[in-house]
Amino acid sequence: MSAPAAPPARAVQQAEEESPYRKYFNIAQQVFVVWAITQFATNYFAEKKPSANKPAAPGAPGAVDPFSLPPTQALPLWPLQIPVDMHVYLSTSTVGDVFHVWTPDTGVDKGLPHFVWENITFGDWNDARVEEFDIKFPQSVLHNGSLWADVFLTKDGASPDPKSPKFDVEHVHQVRKLLTPYLPKVKVRKQKSLLSGQKAQEDELEEVEQDVIVPHWHKNLTLALISDAPAVPIGQLPLPLHEHIHIAPNKRDETGSKGYYKPIVFPNEFWHLRQHYIEVNTTTPSLPLRITYQPMSYMKFQMFASMTHGFNEAAKQQGATAGGELDEIKRMLLETNPWFLGLTAAVSILHVLFEMLAFKSDVSHWREKKEMVGVSVR
Repeated sequence: MSAPAAPPARAVQQAEEESPYRKYFNIAQQVFVVWAITQFATNYFAEKKPSANKPAAPGAPGAVDPFSLPPTQALPLWPLQIPVDMHVYLSTSTVGDVFHVWTPDTGVDKGLPHFVWENITFGDWNDARVEEFDIKFPQSVLHNGSLWADVFLTKDGASPDPKSPKFDVEHVHQVRKLLTPYLPKVKVRKQKSLLSGQKAQEDELEEVEQDVIVPHWHKNLTLALISDAPAVPIGQLPLPLHEHIHIAPNKRDETGSKGYYKPIVFPNEFWHLRQHYIEVNTTTPSLPLRITYQPMSYMKFQMFASMTHGFNEAAKQQGATAGGELDEIKRMLLETNPWFLGLTAAVSILHVLFEMLAFKSDVSHWREKKEMVGVSVR
């Protein structure tokens, strides 16, 4: 009598756990694809604006007035190396009328801070300033309201207050930044370990609840002033840059084909990690805020604005659970040596290139082969 057959072995797992580096590479690849699609759509599918023709002689047939067409380029309105002042107001106003709701002693936003950075040399790359506050939120912000930072850049001693006799709209530029972005609420999910055998053991894990959107707070705000003077192609600007570049109305050069843009103040939040945001509610009556001023080149502005937009679009496509994975990419960029990152990218590009060459060689080999002699079909 033969011995009974041995029981079948336990089936292996269907798929191994994905490597974290592979996961980060996939996220970075998706961010790059979103950026590439944005650039492609901007360059090929955006509405083409008519180019400004050269001014023709008066009365010539087919003459086009360049002042009636949109400008093709924009030059900086304010010259470099001039002293400017940066006024920062914290306000709950939703339309930017800061001085209607802010007064020193009375008003809706009387407890919110206000300060001025004076004598900033426009174009000075060595200037950097910092202010720190403990923000006591108004009741409207604690109950799902919004808090804004209104930044006024002024020159020639102008005042940003329209009621002041020193107010001059030509010498004042206003930029707004939402300090309480609305993000999916983070809730606590409790889990039990089935392998430990301890029913009371519970691990608290963070899980994003997609249905609840609440205001959040980050303790850092970086205001970057673009401190060079490039000529900006207005008709070819992608959306991430266009929202930060403000064209001065009714300002043209003598040819009529070039306009002027106001100084670019870019609130840089690319390095803000999702885990550093704190939910704003009645349990957080006050939170710290560190406001930093620094100059930035136009090239860095393009890079940070495009990458921020790409990361935001990737988070929208992947859903609310993508925040942690995107944070890991930013943390990798912060903590890893740039030379090592560049070497890794170069090796990856060479690896892909060699794979393409090998595939091309295989295809050429089978195309030229006329018979199957000596080739095993098994």
